[in-house]
Amino acid sequence: MSFDRIVNATMDRIDQKVRMATIGVFGSVIKMTPVDTGRAKGNWQCTVGTPAIGETDRVDNSPLNDIGASSDDMLIANTPRHAGSKVYLTNNLPYIEKLEYGHSMQAPSGMVRISIDRFEGLMS
Repeated sequence: MSFDRIVNATMDRIDQKVRMATIGVFGSVIKMTPVDTGRAKGNWQCTVGTPAIGETDRVDNSPLNDIGASSDDMLIANTPRHAGSKVYLTNNLPYIEKLEYGHSMQAPSGMVRISIDRFEGLMS
């Protein structure tokens, strides 16, 4: 195997690992989002380069610790295939911060903080 092939194979593996980690953390946030009407869970937006502005009409009524097809499709379609991009998971609903800080008994400890803590634990 030539050195160039080794480098390319290594870069491909890095790209794949970073993409899977991004999907894993973002998916965890979405899965842990409490569900009443499904607007909060459906309003997570994955973007590259800059955070999303505004709300979506997407609703995700999947139960806690699950992810609906529309949210899953959005996440997979919008996560870059190559490492190095700034990727954002944004939710612009006015009450998302209240949900993160215990307003819902479904997720009293939030969803973003827990997902980040879990990821950091896996990386140490």
